[in-house]
Amino acid sequence: MNSSPRLSLPYIAPAQAQKHITHNEAIHQLDLLVQLSLEATQAATPPAVPQNGLIYALGPAPTGAWAGNPETLAMWSENAWSFTVPQTGWRAWDTPANMLRVWDGSAWAPVTSEIGTPDSIGINTAADTVNRLALASEASLFTHNGAGHQIKVNKADTDDTASLLYQTGFSGRAEMGLAGNDDFAIKVSADGNAWADAMVIDATSGDVGFGTTSPDYNVHVAGTTSYLALEDRNGVMGGAMSAAIRLFAGGTEHGQLGFPGTTTGTMHLRNLQGDLNIEADALNRQTNSLIRFAVDSYEMMRVRPTGVGIGTLSPVRSLHVGDVMRLEPSPTPSGPAAGDIYFDAATSKLRCHDGTTWRDLF
Repeated sequence: MNSSPRLSLPYIAPAQAQKHITHNEAIHQLDLLVQLSLEATQAATPPAVPQNGLIYALGPAPTGAWAGNPETLAMWSENAWSFTVPQTGWRAWDTPANMLRVWDGSAWAPVTSEIGTPDSIGINTAADTVNRLALASEASLFTHNGAGHQIKVNKADTDDTASLLYQTGFSGRAEMGLAGNDDFAIKVSADGNAWADAMVIDATSGDVGFGTTSPDYNVHVAGTTSYLALEDRNGVMGGAMSAAIRLFAGGTEHGQLGFPGTTTGTMHLRNLQGDLNIEADALNRQTNSLIRFAVDSYEMMRVRPTGVGIGTLSPVRSLHVGDVMRLEPSPTPSGPAAGDIYFDAATSKLRCHDGTTWRDLF
C-alpha cells in the first residue's frame, strides 16, 4: 500500500530516494483537507488570477483548467491546480454563504442544527425519565417566527391531564389546565397535598364557577359561605358608585347595583338610562313570582302581581297594609292635589284634599 486508506496521503517507501517529495505531497494534501474552507460551491469557471491556498468545490461540468474534474475539490498551490475527490461525510465551511456544509456523496448540503430525536435533553441541569426536557435558567423565551407563537400542551385522552404546575421547593402550589377532564380549572394548594378548585370553566357551556366544579350559570358562585365581594378600599370615586355591579346592554351602561363611596351602610340600585323598573316576572318566572324587601332577615315589604304588601305576605290591593299605618303630624303641605292625605296635629284630625280644598275625614 502506497497511500493511506482514507485521505490518500502518500507513504514514504523503504529506502526511498528523495523522501522529501513524498513527505511534501502528504503535507500538501493535509493543507487541502484539514480545516477545509471553500471559496465557492458548484464552481464551474476558474478565477482569472487564482490565489495560493484557496479551495473551490467544483460542480458537475467545470471548464478551463478545471475541465475533466467534476465534483472535486480544486486548490491552487505552487502555480498549479490540484484536485481531490471528497468522501462522504467531509465537512467544509462555505465562506460566501457563512455556513457549514457536508458532502453527502452527491452535493455539498447545508449542515442543519437538528439533533434528531434524543431520549432526553438537559440544559444546565439533568433530565430524567419523567422530565425528559429540563432547563435551569433565570428565564425562558418563546418568541414568534412570523406572525405569532403557540405553546401546546397535549394529552392522550379526556381523563388524562394537560396543565401547568407551579411549585415551591418542588411541591405543588397552583395548577391550571385540563386536570382529569376537559373543563379548564385553576386550583391552589398550601401544602402540595390538599387542593382547592378556585375557578372552573365548563368545556361545553363556557359557564364559570367559583367554589363549584359544575357551574350552571354564566358566573356561578357556590359554597358553604358564598360571597361576591366588591370593595373600594380607598373611596376614590367619591359620590359615584365605588363598589358596584355595572350592568351593560349593547355596549352601553344601563345600571349599577352597589354602594356610594361617601355613604356608609347604604346600597343603591341606579338606572342610568331612564326610569327604574323592577319586574317580578323578569326576576323569577314562576306562578308565584315576587320581590321581597327585608332588613335583618325581617321582611318589610313584598311585591306580588296582586299588589304591594306591607305587613302582609298576600296583598290583594295595589297597596295592602296589614298592620298599623302611622301618619306623622305635619304643617299643611303646599301645592296639594286631589287625594293627598295628612294628619293635622292642631285638630288631631285626618285631612284629605278633594282637588279644591282640604276636608276633615272625621
